[in-house]
Amino acid sequence: MLLRFDQLDSTHDEARRQLRGGATAPFGVVCGEQVSGRGRLNRPWVSAPAAGVYLTSVHSLSSLPPNITMTPIVVGCGVADWLNGLGLSVQLKWPNDLRVDRAKLGGILCEVVGNHLLIGVGINWSSAPTLDDQPTTFVEAHGASPSSLSDAQDQAYAAVTVAVSWWRGAGDERARARWWALAERQLVRVGDLVGEPIGLAPSGALRLRTDTGAVHEVHAGDVLEVSSR
Repeated sequence: MLLRFDQLDSTHDEARRQLRGGATAPFGVVCGEQVSGRGRLNRPWVSAPAAGVYLTSVHSLSSLPPNITMTPIVVGCGVADWLNGLGLSVQLKWPNDLRVDRAKLGGILCEVVGNHLLIGVGINWSSAPTLDDQPTTFVEAHGASPSSLSDAQDQAYAAVTVAVSWWRGAGDERARARWWALAERQLVRVGDLVGEPIGLAPSGALRLRTDTGAVHEVHAGDVLEVSSR
């Protein structure tokens, strides 16, 4: 079931209201505009009217594999596969960014609420906001797209549902391999650590190899690309 709204504070907020009102997972919430959209680390997510896909997909924790920290990895793969099927060349930047030519196209945001997991997906569709830390882009700048934003909402929700179902059968190891096949590979900085991504740890943490050969696991933080050491 996909619930549609013209405007919301955020799809996550509406999903919480639906759960408090007795809604049964799985279900999804989409809207044409968010006035209080949020991204990772509670940063504002600009959600202009009819400019993007703003979706929250709600799942009971009991229906998901136990390592839910893998969820943004798995869902990122599913959404990237769908968009690439439309003719884009989406790659994934850990932990939750969808990018084309190193410009941000969208992102994944997960939140546990009681016995449920809210999986948020935001995609720039017909325009993109300006960000201070990276360039941005939008789907329609790269060619083919569904015939309407409503179709895009339906397809995004289906992509999340299919990805979660695939994960149940495939398991974490195959999910990590799938993510790595779509991942950007450039040199990055996380805090004082500079290294080359070499894959994911079983937890879903990013594994970085520094120029000394040491391998570090990054569990949180902003991943910034660098052009040189």
